[in-house]
Amino acid sequence: MKNNSETLKWLEIAREIQQLSQTGLAFANNDYEKQRHIRLTEIAAEILQHHTGLEKESLQRILMNQPGYATPKVDVRAAVVKDGKILLVQEATDNCWAIPGGWADVGNLPSEVAMRECKEESGYDVKPIKVVGVFDANRSGRPIEFFHAFKIIFLLTCPN
Repeated sequence: MKNNSETLKWLEIAREIQQLSQTGLAFANNDYEKQRHIRLTEIAAEILQHHTGLEKESLQRILMNQPGYATPKVDVRAAVVKDGKILLVQEATDNCWAIPGGWADVGNLPSEVAMRECKEESGYDVKPIKVVGVFDANRSGRPIEFFHAFKIIFLLTCPN
């Protein structure tokens, strides 16, 4: 995928079209409304295809796989600082270094997600102190996901 501001702008437009279409499909009252919203999803897939080179049909399947009212996903991160050092783990997806974390699961408090992710990714047992930031993950210059996402960062302590 090209990484320039024009491409990112078109990806934002495609995301917005997809979200409007998804919500429209959730509330469509008849087949005519459904077809119009499905066509909007096709347009979003065409924009994505043009700017990413990915296959339109698979993009459309991904976009149609999000039913109901469009809402953001939640990414939770654990900032653990001890003796002036911050805990980093190597991401399996791209081998880059990052603070531990991952997608929030339904039914878990975000602080529980931060503790679990830290344990799974580093082996450390930690306790949450406070939220230090909530960010729009898609406006960070490096979107983490096509679908809108918020990132919650917790400061945690490592009692050991």
